[in-house]
Amino acid sequence: MPTTGIYTGYYVWNAITEGATVWWADEPLIVAAYNSANDGTVPSWDDGPFVPNGWAHSNIWQYSSRCQDVYGWTGDGLDGDIVGPYPTTVKPPTPPPPTGQMVDILPYFQPSGQFGYKLVMKTGASTQPMQLEKRANDIILRKGDGTWIDNVRYQDSEQWRVKDGQVQKGIDTSDAGNGGRDGYDLGWAQWIPQVVQVGQTYHSTPTVKRFNRTMNCQVFSEVKANDYLYIKEIIPTWVSPANPSIVLDDVLVIEWRSGTPDLSQPPNETYYFAKGMGYCGWGSHFIQEITQGQQPLTGKLDCGM
Repeated sequence: MPTTGIYTGYYVWNAITEGATVWWADEPLIVAAYNSANDGTVPSWDDGPFVPNGWAHSNIWQYSSRCQDVYGWTGDGLDGDIVGPYPTTVKPPTPPPPTGQMVDILPYFQPSGQFGYKLVMKTGASTQPMQLEKRANDIILRKGDGTWIDNVRYQDSEQWRVKDGQVQKGIDTSDAGNGGRDGYDLGWAQWIPQVVQVGQTYHSTPTVKRFNRTMNCQVFSEVKANDYLYIKEIIPTWVSPANPSIVLDDVLVIEWRSGTPDLSQPPNETYYFAKGMGYCGWGSHFIQEITQGQQPLTGKLDCGM
């Protein structure tokens, strides 16, 4: 493709661009510098080099008011020596930094009262009820009606709190390992900031302690995680794939990647959050039913919960 450049003069360009961000510095310069000798040097007047603001040199200059073979004029008014080299393509201006929407995610993580709606999630061929509970110092997401393990009905759950401008995660007992006996504790590490920007990725490095919740919550492994949470979007009008009659406003979508911030890599999980409800979907699991006025889900909570 042909090379393009900017044709201007010292005083004209400087007056127009005073105080502006210098986005044009990589563009070839054709400078009008009348009465300058065509001797291969940068045109200069008594007050300094005749190069407009932003450039280090001119690529071509018009050193006379007459240009060669233009409109039948005589004279050789354009430089015959290229100071260059010319770029083969023109570099576009540097884009401004992202200005994605700022979002306070607290409303997505807590119910309006002590107990939230009872949600029924479609999970493959089965379903799972879920419910948020606001407590004095944290928020519990209860999952399922309780699983019987060793003659005890356990309640799967996730533990969150919002503190010091962060959404922090504590204990999660929804690990299906060891016949449903295992869980893990993030020790109130930051999951993501309370206020996030759409289009940004946030890094979290919690120490993950895995425990057996039926054996006095004994820790059997401890490892440092390397998590990246990408704030993908807010969907203004979201329709549940499990039940098209469920339509929610402003659903927050977050992708979790373990070990890499590379968005070209598929996420480990994608989460969908609705205000006052917590999860309205994750992975391929989505809300099938929303019920008000239900009694709290029950089951044994362990390990400091």
